[in-house]
Amino acid sequence: MASSSNTTTLSNSTNANQSSQISFLFSNPIKLDRSNFLIWRKQVLTSIRGNRLEDFISENQIIPEQHIIQTTVDGSVQKVDNPAYINWRAQDQILLGWLLSSVNEGILNSILNCDNSRDAWRSIEKQFRAQSEAKIMHLRYELNVLRKESMSVEEYCLKVKILADKLACAGSPMSKRDLLMQVLNGLGTGYLDLASIIIANKMSYDDAYALLLTHEA
Repeated sequence: MASSSNTTTLSNSTNANQSSQISFLFSNPIKLDRSNFLIWRKQVLTSIRGNRLEDFISENQIIPEQHIIQTTVDGSVQKVDNPAYINWRAQDQILLGWLLSSVNEGILNSILNCDNSRDAWRSIEKQFRAQSEAKIMHLRYELNVLRKESMSVEEYCLKVKILADKLACAGSPMSKRDLLMQVLNGLGTGYLDLASIIIANKMSYDDAYALLLTHEA
């Protein structure tokens, strides 16, 4: 699905002599509904990482103090707005607004009371966690029962790769070694000798794939 891009820019002044310019480039993902969480999550995380905003949704995020104590020229002490907090708040609200715009109305109603992007992200993840875990279990089951049988090596490996990519999108990526072992496990008895050679020589996935294609030809 094609997506458009827009630049969100915000200016704010911390005092008469200081201002900061904040600019982010976000793609417009498909809107989150009850059926596309994994795809939505992948698109949203890509944009967040691309803008270096991962800390804003991290559980370990450190939020600056809203006010700081400042000593004036005459020696008196006063509480003033913290420029670091003002800057953090501006960035966070831009991200929060984008997250709110990326979900459908039903899900939007469940996160409207979230005051910052971390709370909104946490709420969405909580709503879909059980669904994600069930999806991962189902994908792993599909991988475990997949066999080459009458398929060509190319067709079989493509099916394995598609399932592995879906697992990665669901937050459960496979290593290249695990991917290779999954392929070998489903080849069947006709490939036992070749599989033994691949394992004994600690071949990479790409080299093993090339060898399997050559063997089939």
